[in-house]
Amino acid sequence: MKGLFLVVGLLAITSQSYADDCCCEHKPKIVYKTVVKKVPVVVEKTVVTEKVVLVDKPVIKEKIVVLKQKAKKNRISLLGGTGPSRLEKEGNEARLIREPIAGLQYQRMLGNSLSIGVQVQTNESVLGSVGFDF
Repeated sequence: MKGLFLVVGLLAITSQSYADDCCCEHKPKIVYKTVVKKVPVVVEKTVVTEKVVLVDKPVIKEKIVVLKQKAKKNRISLLGGTGPSRLEKEGNEARLIREPIAGLQYQRMLGNSLSIGVQVQTNESVLGSVGFDF
């Protein structure tokens, strides 16, 4: 820092001598004053120390594993309800009798959103099905 003030002071003195050589006489004379201040210098020290740490438990790193479930492609369903089960004849008339009906259904997924199936009922009906998931 002292060197910087010294350089500024020398520049000021030499510029003054050049200004004195100027041929203009009506210019006021400028006096430069340099002030040197003492600036405290801060010294930083970095000290490296080693610290041994004893750990009672082993360090466990967590790892999250996402398991993909295998898509289930088969479906079996039990059915129940009421519906036409038999036809009764009385003379020239025929009457349809409605009774409880049970059934069994099997479906198979063909892709992500398409399924086909077959259904069997106790009233001697066999049905097919096509389904779309959305």
